[in-house]
Amino acid sequence: RKKTLPLQKYRRVLLLCVQPIPREIRDGDYENDMQFRQHFQDWVSAIWTAKDAKIAQLMAEGSQK
Repeated sequence: RKKTLPLQKYRRVLLLCVQPIPREIRDGDYENDMQFRQHFQDWVSAIWTAKDAKIAQLMAEGSQK
């Protein structure tokens, strides 16, 4: 049986970031254009990197309390 921890010990945070999808991302051909595919993957990776940095920041702030 999986153990669950009481939620009252943890702060829950919801951040919603709305970003426009750049035209070059909307109009690209992911399946047939290898250069576009790499550009798209780099773009998504940058979003995930920023998200991970924000989570790390929030966790660090939470551990200081």
